[in-house]
Amino acid sequence: MPKHPVIVVPDVGEVDHAWDLLGPWRVIALRDGAQEPIRGALAWASWECGTLELPGNGNDRPALRELLTRVSSVQRAAAGGGALTFLVEGPQLGPLIATLWPGELQLTGPVGDEGRLSVTARRSRDYYRGKYPLEPV
Repeated sequence: MPKHPVIVVPDVGEVDHAWDLLGPWRVIALRDGAQEPIRGALAWASWECGTLELPGNGNDRPALRELLTRVSSVQRAAAGGGALTFLVEGPQLGPLIATLWPGELQLTGPVGDEGRLSVTARRSRDYYRGKYPLEPV
């Protein structure tokens, strides 16, 4: 039976590779009052910082390129399913709560006068298979 690779998560220790935050993510963002979801990208260079990019619409929504910095420890979440949670902050967005499950990352929080922002970032199983081939035991 193949062995799953493990990674080290700050403040938590060794966990299955499915909790890997690093690298690229596909994003769908929703803002209060928005007519349509915004598709973008999120990339984490380390467990300390990442970059969220959302395109503008040419009208009332400018493009956003936000550097996110982790400002809390990583903890096991009460959300269940082995979720991890931590707080990130960006200069324009302010504080956002991050909740990480295998293959999915949620960022939520109030954003200035614009109401709430909800970002769902996802990865496919193929991403993990490519980055972490299963090791024979």
